[in-house]
Amino acid sequence: MDSQSSSNIKSYTNQGLNYFHVSQASPCLDMIATPLEGDARLDLSIVDFGPLVLVKRRNSSAAIEQYQFSQHVIAIQLPVAQGEIVERFQSLLGGLSHSPFLPAGAKAHWTIPGDIWMYQLHIDVRWLEKALGTQAMRDYVELSRAASRKAYDKQTLFAAASACEYMFERGIQSCKEGQVLSATQLENMTTDILLPCIMSDIGDDKTTTRQKILGKALDCVHKQFALPLSLETLAQASSTSVRNLQIVFKQELGISPGNYIQQFRLHRFRHFLADASSVTEAAYAAGFKHLGRLTERYARVFKSNPSSHLSQTVRDRFDLGELLDMDNLS
Repeated sequence: MDSQSSSNIKSYTNQGLNYFHVSQASPCLDMIATPLEGDARLDLSIVDFGPLVLVKRRNSSAAIEQYQFSQHVIAIQLPVAQGEIVERFQSLLGGLSHSPFLPAGAKAHWTIPGDIWMYQLHIDVRWLEKALGTQAMRDYVELSRAASRKAYDKQTLFAAASACEYMFERGIQSCKEGQVLSATQLENMTTDILLPCIMSDIGDDKTTTRQKILGKALDCVHKQFALPLSLETLAQASSTSVRNLQIVFKQELGISPGNYIQQFRLHRFRHFLADASSVTEAAYAAGFKHLGRLTERYARVFKSNPSSHLSQTVRDRFDLGELLDMDNLS
């Protein structure tokens, strides 16, 4: 992506969207989402600055989101600038793919709490390196290596979140008024978000054993959901006992591992229906080998029968330019 002298801003705002709508409206964004109960609704405001996309979002209920980002895109998750929300943010899974500061081309497994506002930034790393410099980008990589979110200073996160809020409000206002931001303005706002984090000291807090177990379990479910997956298999992949696995899921997510597997499969089933030729084909692809009560459960969660969602498409698309389009960023 070439450096631009100015930035034409686009925005999108909507409320009460489900994950199927979000994934269909933005097919270039490689995301798999699993609400921890039912079918979560999302309030979204997206501001596209060109080399940077800023999302302000809130879920009606908690979810696990898995992303695969382009090799040219770094991804950042930040709380809004409220003390208690920053503290909740620090208690979420951290380290490796759960880090809120991800390097380019990373895979993310982000825990999204229910009913709190958060920010996500997706930034073209080639543009960012020109804006911040090579050394700052090396320091950014160190942020992604912190083993726990508690390793990040609370006041630093608060400052970064405040700068995010300013960028978001400036973007919305500029879009409404048809204003164009200069490259310098965009670089300065991005610097105000990232430099406090890059320059701060990272604590030596470690990922807890409980979070390590949960991280391994989530990875296993996301990779093997289409196969028979017993609690014994999941516990073995997580280096723990079945009993301890159940305790960890309940304490960290408020859900049993068995229920999480069913939720993951059910929402994969919902997405597979859009491209399947039959309900049975989609069910088997999602790991349901016996249809049984699947139709009843599906109707309870999605308020419709599976057959009504076969080959369903969403007309409302997010116009987010090229940044999130992995095919155009090779």
